Parts: sequence; structure tokens; C-alpha cells
Amino acid sequence: MALNTVGLPVTSRPVSVRGILGAKKNGEALTQPHLDFLLSGCLDNSIPDYQAAAYLVAARCMGMAGQEPAISKKIIGSYDSSGFDLFSSVVWEGEQFVFGGVSSSGVMADKMAGRELSEEQISYFVAGVVDESISESEAAAILMAIRCMGMSDQETTFLTEQMTYSGDVLDLAAVKWFLGDKHSCGGVSDGTSYLIASLLSLFEIAPPMMSGRGLGHTGGTLDKLEAIPGIGGRPHLNVNLTQDQVIDQLNDIGLAIFSQTKDVAPADRKLYALRDVTETVDSIPLISSSIMSKKLAEDAEGLALNVTCGTGAFMKVIEKAKKLAESMKNIALLRGMKASYVLSRMDQPLAPWVGNALEIEQTLRILNGETEGFERFIEVAIELTAQVLIHAGRAADMKQALVMVKAKLNDPTRPAKKKFLQMVEAQGGDPRIGDDFSLLPHAEHKLVIPASKSGFVNAAEAENIGMASLVLGGGREVAGAKLDFAAGLEVRKFIGDRVRKGEPLVELHYNSPYAHRVNDAKDHIRQAYDIVPDPVDVPDQIINTVI
Repeated sequence: MALNTVGLPVTSRPVSVRGILGAKKNGEALTQPHLDFLLSGCLDNSIPDYQAAAYLVAARCMGMAGQEPAISKKIIGSYDSSGFDLFSSVVWEGEQFVFGGVSSSGVMADKMAGRELSEEQISYFVAGVVDESISESEAAAILMAIRCMGMSDQETTFLTEQMTYSGDVLDLAAVKWFLGDKHSCGGVSDGTSYLIASLLSLFEIAPPMMSGRGLGHTGGTLDKLEAIPGIGGRPHLNVNLTQDQVIDQLNDIGLAIFSQTKDVAPADRKLYALRDVTETVDSIPLISSSIMSKKLAEDAEGLALNVTCGTGAFMKVIEKAKKLAESMKNIALLRGMKASYVLSRMDQPLAPWVGNALEIEQTLRILNGETEGFERFIEVAIELTAQVLIHAGRAADMKQALVMVKAKLNDPTRPAKKKFLQMVEAQGGDPRIGDDFSLLPHAEHKLVIPASKSGFVNAAEAENIGMASLVLGGGREVAGAKLDFAAGLEVRKFIGDRVRKGEPLVELHYNSPYAHRVNDAKDHIRQAYDIVPDPVDVPDQIINTVI
């Protein structure tokens, strides 16, 4: 694998560490300002060792141009930390990498050369990350090698297994029903978990939904639940359940949505934090192993995956979304778990309301039988629920499963609503929210953002709409930030809708402490919308389903 010194496209990314790493992992040539910034940052230690190591691996894997080879040698020579010792075991110039072995430099050398890692090597890597015998620089280098060179299905499965068993796993053998779950790769106004869990429990399927929190423009399942007020002196619904509590709740009412503890898949937590600062978050094997390590730790028997694509999704294009879906499905199948997936669009919010308490109210309205404006949301939720019914043997095919799910959702006695409220009460929340939405947090102020011209909505980009909610307090700009549960917005116009100048596009909901961020929210809404003079075709919400 020779160093490529010509023919690389010149990057237009920002002159920053993230810009440099983003350029190199995609095989782009750096400009002189990028190189000056990189070298000075490495020499004065303002660029951490782990980011420098990630750059060196990306440059070696994806090619260098101009002064990059010389700069890379200077960077290697400028560090004395143990994390850079691994480069001494790799032939930096020439056609070949030395063969590796069960060591940090061996794992990195094999992966940079495009060789398949053994189970022993992957076990060594994960164990070293958890007990910190592998430095951050070594781990960052290996992560970047994986990002650039990829992994086979077998490697990804080995990595997932090692991450799963790096900490505690749930033992739910005492649960009497089939353990079926879903996972969504995220989006804006995607609160389908609550609807799906409630419906599954009506078919004697118990979903053990170990869920996460939001970061960035996408909402978190647990954050929305915590917008539900508590009872008995509790400030809000409890998501921190013990294993025994999960088992009891699944046996009693058939559903539980709860938080991952720090002892579940600790390797994933440590690796994700490093991936976030080394531009390796978008690696399909690393995404797959991150998601599936937690799903395997749940002890689920069947899984329906919703992989989204579009401007508001992690995967922007259909081809990559499909690769991610197939990767996760293959991991599940290799581990004996039944799995399927739905590819769906996230170019615009899935439903009108965005924000924690607003999305809980939205769920309750759907459970109450409302459908207008919620059609795409309901379609995705029903499709995923039906897939789990097939995994559990409750239906012979999708046609039968869809009929069964729709019958439960449309049942005038509202059994799914009753199940959801039973879960709310079991976890210390106030079940009266089912009939009295005023008990949920509501914002002091509302502000309509009007259309600047007449025409048809060509774009209502989910990411910018999600960011508008975030800056008003509905999301986190940094991990651990406090949320304003009442903050968010209502989307009034979606792709394909006709709009007249001055008509509302979005209504913002915010409280006084965030009034100074309203202009930022307005800017995001303006960037989200594109209005054109001619009618716009509306694409199908679901792109494909694979059972």
C-alpha cells in the first residue's frame, strides 16, 4: 500500500482539528494553513496526542499530498508519550506494513494494512480500553484504522461481543413473555418507542427497552420520559431501574423503558467518548458494535431496527443507511437473535411536535386515537411493531401482523394507552397525564415563524428544526447539560405543503431564561425551509423493509 502523494482532492473543511481529521479520513489533501495549524498544534501540545495519532493513521491509510509526509514524520518525532511508541513498530515508508500480533502496534498495523483482526486481537483491544492499559493515543489510532479500512462482519461481531461482555449484562430469563425490542438510529420527533412498547405488550411480548439520552439535534427517549411529572414527592418519572425491578415490571405489565447503567457495556462508553473527538463516529462497524453491544446486553430475543437516512439522520444517504442496517442485522443473526429492519426517511421531522414534554403529549394524543398530522409517525411505528410480532411467532407474515397491530391501535377501549400509563405509574410518574395534558410542563412563551413567500415546501430540514428546539433548551449542546422540558416547537408545514406568505411555518415554545436564544432558533428555521413556486412530490416515508 504505497503512500499516495498526488491526485487527492483538496479539502475545503475548516482549519481546525475536526476539519483536518474529517479531511484525512475521507482522503482529502490538506492546504498549507491546515498543515501549519497541525504542526504548530502538535509542537505546542494544544492538539492532544490522541488526535495527532488519529491524524497519522488516517494520513497513512488514505494518502498524503505535498508536505504531508514530511509533516507526519515531524509529528512522530515531536512526541515522547508512550502512545506514539506504536508507530515504531510500523513501516512508515514503502510498500508493506510489518505483521502485527496481540499488541497495540500489532492491531494497528494489521488493520492499517487491511488485514482482518483475530478474536484474540479484538479482545485485547477492548480489555485494554476498559482497564486503561491501552492509552488514549493507541485506542484513537486503532479506531481511525477501523474507520479508514473497515471491518468484516465477523470482526464486527467479535467487537460487539467483547463490548457486550466488557461489563454487566441483564439476565431476564425469569420474564415469562417473549423479549422483543426495537431500536431507532434517531431523528427529530421520533418518539415511536413509547407507542411500539405499549402495542407489543398487548401481544404478550415484553420489550426491555434500555434507552439513551439525547445529544445534539436528536431527542433522547429517557429525556422525554423524565418530562413526565412524578408522584409521591418524586420530581419526575424514574428511569433508573434495577434488574429485579425490570423483571417484575415486565412480568406485571409487559413493558419497561429504563436507563443503561455505567456497568453495562463500559467499553462502548469509553470508545464513544474517544470517537466523538477523533472524527470516527461515522464508522459503520463502530456504530453497529456500539448499538448492538447494548442490545445484546438486554437479553432480547427479537429486534426490529429503524435505520433513518436524510438530512436529519446520522446516515445522510440511502446506501450507507442500508449498509448500517445490514451490519446490525448480521450481528444479531450471528448471535442467534431474530432481527429485521426498516429504512425510513429523516429529511424532515417525523411528526409535528419537537421537544420533550411536547413529544409525550404527542404520544398520548396518538394513543387516544388522533391521527391527523401523525400519519408518518404511525406508519413507522406500526411497521416496526409488526416485525417484532413475526419474530415472536404471533403472526405468520407482515400482512397478518399489520392487521393485528392496527386493530389494537384503533381499539376504542384504548388498550395501548392503558399499558403506557401503567408503565408511567409503575415508574413513579403521574398517570393522570393521559387525560390532562396540562399536568405536563408548558412553556411561558410561543412565537410563530411565518413564511417569507408563497409557494410549496421543498425542504423542512430535520437537523435545523431539531437545532432550533435545542437552542431554546429542549436539547443538550454538551453532555450532562440541564434540559428545559417545556421547550420545543410545533411544525406547521411539511414537504409538499402549499404555503402562503405570512402563514406559520413553525411555532416556537420557550421560557424566559432562553429568550436571548430566540433569534438563533429563528435562524435555524429559516435555514431549514426551502419554498419553491411549483408543487413538490412527497417521497414515501418508508424506503424499504427487510424481514
